[in-house]
Amino acid sequence: MTAAIKGLNGYALILIMILVGLFTLLYEAPRHRRSGEDREVKIISLISFSYLALGIILFVLLLME
Repeated sequence: MTAAIKGLNGYALILIMILVGLFTLLYEAPRHRRSGEDREVKIISLISFSYLALGIILFVLLLME
């Protein structure tokens, strides 16, 4: 599995995943919250936290090798 991760230029992929997660959490969620779209805020938060968690997990996997 870690060979497949390294094949995707691991650290760049992890950085992009974390930045996308932070962007959606810090920019998109408040924008939808102001519009009163509560369901969308929940979905955006779930996706953002998933991206952040996956990025951290992938980073740890790369460090273990």
